Amino acid sequence: MFSHFKQNGLPLWAFKVALLLAAAIWGMGTVVIKSTVDEFPPCWLVGVRFLGAGIILGIVTAPRIAARWRANRRGHLRDGAVLGLMLFLSYWANSTGLTDTTASNSSFLTTLYVVIIPFLGWAIIRKKPTRFNLAAAFVCVAGVGCV
Repeated sequence: MFSHFKQNGLPLWAFKVALLLAAAIWGMGTVVIKSTVDEFPPCWLVGVRFLGAGIILGIVTAPRIAARWRANRRGHLRDGAVLGLMLFLSYWANSTGLTDTTASNSSFLTTLYVVIIPFLGWAIIRKKPTRFNLAAAFVCVAGVGCV
């Protein structure tokens, strides 16, 4: 409908194609991980992925990291370590789950992470979920029951 509007010099359909491509890559990643966990333990697999990504990200963002390091060393290290640990645990749990289920079931269950966010916000920053959040959570849990 609005595909003729442009943003940043690109037509709107280009952004839609980029989202579709990102979804396809994400979906195929689950299939690749499923076949890989048959050969490598999930903890090693996630560790190698994080090590490679950390090295690349460290090289790309080195100047920015150096500036932040001088500004607020303790807070950034602590916050980054907590977030990194949480991310590692979620990837590890997902990869471990792939040893016992199909890639499609794992992908469906992984999308439920989105439903958890409003409730984590409620626990952390005391912002109550809306009725739409509650309805979405109910529908997702019903979907899990069907799986």
